[in-house]
Amino acid sequence: MRPLSPLNGNVNKDIAELKDLSERYFLEAEEIIRGERRKAGDIALNLILIAASLKGPSSFESRMAIDVFRVAVSRRIGEYIQKEIKISPYPDDEFCAALEPELKLRDDTSVKGDLKFRARWMEILPGIRSRRRKFTDFYIEKGYVYLDEKEAIELYLDRLSEKARELVESYSKLDIKDSRIEGLAKVLIKLSDTRSERIAGLQGKQAPLKGEHFPPCIKLCISGIGSGARNYAITVLLTAFLSYARIAPFSNTKDARISDFIDDIAVVQNEIIPIIEAAAERCSPPLFEDQPMERQNVYYHLGFGLTSNPTLEDAQKSSWYFVSNCDKIRREAPSLCRPEKLCRSVKNPLTYYIRKRFQEGGKNAP
Repeated sequence: MRPLSPLNGNVNKDIAELKDLSERYFLEAEEIIRGERRKAGDIALNLILIAASLKGPSSFESRMAIDVFRVAVSRRIGEYIQKEIKISPYPDDEFCAALEPELKLRDDTSVKGDLKFRARWMEILPGIRSRRRKFTDFYIEKGYVYLDEKEAIELYLDRLSEKARELVESYSKLDIKDSRIEGLAKVLIKLSDTRSERIAGLQGKQAPLKGEHFPPCIKLCISGIGSGARNYAITVLLTAFLSYARIAPFSNTKDARISDFIDDIAVVQNEIIPIIEAAAERCSPPLFEDQPMERQNVYYHLGFGLTSNPTLEDAQKSSWYFVSNCDKIRREAPSLCRPEKLCRSVKNPLTYYIRKRFQEGGKNAP
């Protein structure tokens, strides 16, 4: 068995061979999805991706399947490193070889510390596209990114995850008729429903926005800002604050998407955007009149990409920016920071808002 990548990329061959596969591979795939099996074989992992394709490449089920795939490959890498690489007389060379061809890594001792591997900077693009990484996460010099062992593994997993997404999209274009694949898809749907119930619990904590609970910096944004801090105040700070305060006030999920928390874009268009529009109009000069492109930037910061007419299906085209913490606000726009008593006990405007809400409800604040 190849120690790392389970992907062969031969879509038509994978589908053609489905009918001849032993039942044990489908059982193994089901146990992997349920979290009942740690060791995952190549065939079972590919079956999970095929099953996910029945729900569409952008579905919640497909995203979960790729997460399951990523975790399984990560475990495989860990076992391989311990059993094969750590006992090798040339562990660094063996480590680089193990990650090929997906990641072209080289041993490099020119940088001090743990950054003993390097790759072309373009190798980080899959992680950037998936929004798991930012350019600022890496040490880049003269066209190379320098990595420690853990970062190299994460880059490798980013690359494989992107390939897995491409495979799911390719499978979704085929007419797959197989009752056992349909059965695996139902297992994915059941797992999706379980996670949706957890999300629904977060949705239950949603509530209409209450301006009287907004912190001073947000009230200043809404009242209108001069040209100096205008773009940051409206496009970045106010947009992030209103969206999280209304849609996901208690979310701590990395790479959250608005579509994970609501099923109707009207929440954005009718409850959040009008407040942003009014605040932009109060700016001097009016922000959207002066810079029309900033309207699209608002949607970009909400995670919909550069657009003027977003749909929930667009909610993966850019990052949904989280609310800036107080230290960053003081750095970026010091004129917005006019703290009152409660401000001194919080580090983020969203925390201020949540505490005010709890206090009104007679509950203990977080």
